[in-house]
Amino acid sequence: MATHLTQLTTLAWAPVGTGATYYKYAAGNISLNMLKGNMLDNVTLAGIPGPFRRIAGPRFGELTFTTYPCGPATTPLIEPYDGDLIKAVGLGLQGGSGFLGYVHFNGTTYQQVFHRTDTYPTGSITPVSFKLYIDQLYQTMTSAVGNMVLKMRAGEIVSCDWAFTGLYSSNPTEDISDGGTGDEAYGYNSTGLPNYAPVPCLNVSAAIGGTGGITSEITEISVDLGNTIVLRPDITNDGFNVPIITKTEPILTFVVEQPQLGTGGIDFWQQAIDADLVTVTATFGNGAADAVTVDFSGYFNDYPEISESDGRLLLTGRLLEDPDNPFTLTY
Repeated sequence: MATHLTQLTTLAWAPVGTGATYYKYAAGNISLNMLKGNMLDNVTLAGIPGPFRRIAGPRFGELTFTTYPCGPATTPLIEPYDGDLIKAVGLGLQGGSGFLGYVHFNGTTYQQVFHRTDTYPTGSITPVSFKLYIDQLYQTMTSAVGNMVLKMRAGEIVSCDWAFTGLYSSNPTEDISDGGTGDEAYGYNSTGLPNYAPVPCLNVSAAIGGTGGITSEITEISVDLGNTIVLRPDITNDGFNVPIITKTEPILTFVVEQPQLGTGGIDFWQQAIDADLVTVTATFGNGAADAVTVDFSGYFNDYPEISESDGRLLLTGRLLEDPDNPFTLTY
């Protein structure tokens, strides 16, 4: 009987650079194919009734997956295990006390390094490379940049959805499927299991609208960086050069129970009409040492919407980032 492969999937990533080390991380909802592109039609040769074999054309890779933003609550803390991903979607490390190599102390902030512009800022992001192991199958994608959607929804685990585009490379030869000592500090223990707990969306400290705003009855807060990824045709490579982010339009979406519009209430419709700046902050985590804080400032991208759920009136608002107040993540 033939041996059949099973979906024992492991994903590893590393920043692009000489001598970069790949470490395995916990991720879910992983797409299982990083080779995309087109086969090119070949001319029909004289005397052959029908098309001749097709030729491999330009190729690239696309990879989507989900992670759960948190870090091991240990002392000292390492850089967040998804830090390399964060820096590949247009958020740069903006200091914070005690950051040295991969040793991370509380207060490190990732800040968006460019805003709604069609100009690609050189050196503003660090592309990342991936190795995907599926049982005995291996694939590699290099020099990838992408987009992130951070989701905080009631009754769910806080999560980040990632979508990366990069250059398809040859299959890796090394086995990245098992646990090991080198991975322990980066999210796995020696048995290959994650050594941290994903954060449920409970007891989140949040405020929408600043003074007099909403601090409870919040159903959802999510941030979509809105990055546009462009492949660059290049005859000197395998059809494409390193992809770039040409535009970014971060949108924060919040869903709350419709507040009373009387004395002491907040009128989001009037804020939209007046083009008022709206601030949103939210902190989640398994404790102070493991907390992550989201800060976002923006203007209504469209008018708020009202809906009904189980007899409750819900208001949905969408904020477009203020270019003078970039989105930040603080660990």
